[in-house]
Amino acid sequence: MKKPAAKYTLAILAYPGMTMLDAIGPNEVLANSPLFKVVWVSTEKEPIQNDLNSFHMSDMQYFADLNQADILLVPGGPGDKAVMGNADVIDWVRKLDQSTKLTTSVCSGSLILAKAGLLDSHKACSHWAVLSELASLGAKPVRKRYIQSGKYITASGVSAGIDMAFYMIEQLVDKRHAKELRFGIEYFPNQLNLLSTYTLPSRMMRKLESKVSHVINQARTRFV
Repeated sequence: MKKPAAKYTLAILAYPGMTMLDAIGPNEVLANSPLFKVVWVSTEKEPIQNDLNSFHMSDMQYFADLNQADILLVPGGPGDKAVMGNADVIDWVRKLDQSTKLTTSVCSGSLILAKAGLLDSHKACSHWAVLSELASLGAKPVRKRYIQSGKYITASGVSAGIDMAFYMIEQLVDKRHAKELRFGIEYFPNQLNLLSTYTLPSRMMRKLESKVSHVINQARTRFV
């Protein structure tokens, strides 16, 4: 039986200090579909380390050499600030967005999209610890697993990228294909254990954000 040709090209932006599950989760879902071609591009020409320094990545296409994709996915991680300060990468994100059907992010990757001006006045998700930063960049932060506003889909922290990937398949293909892929990777999370609003009381959220923000900022200094 002839393998169907990929319909959609997904570009995943890799950078030093990225959180791997932000990208690996969606990659595992979408690369298992014959309808998606996954391409990793890097902000660097040399190998990069992930946020935990547990392994390095190499042999990826340089970001500036890719000028078209159906979907852009930007992961988060403590390397996000360095990316936000890289004018060439931010300009590339803006330009690639002009060709995409969907522009997406996981965790603090939404800060990078917002820095590029793509989320102005859009509702968007991010890791709960950086929601105030997202607001300062012009987006309207919400506390959900993921949310779509126009062609922009943003997911909250780390593992939420997997759920976002299945949602993307439902939108671009159909629910049946998403169900087949879910069964293939045996992803059956127990949603009953999640709070129905996917959040905590605002007072508790502010306390947690304050407690964790200095840890995040310290981690960011390793990649600036």
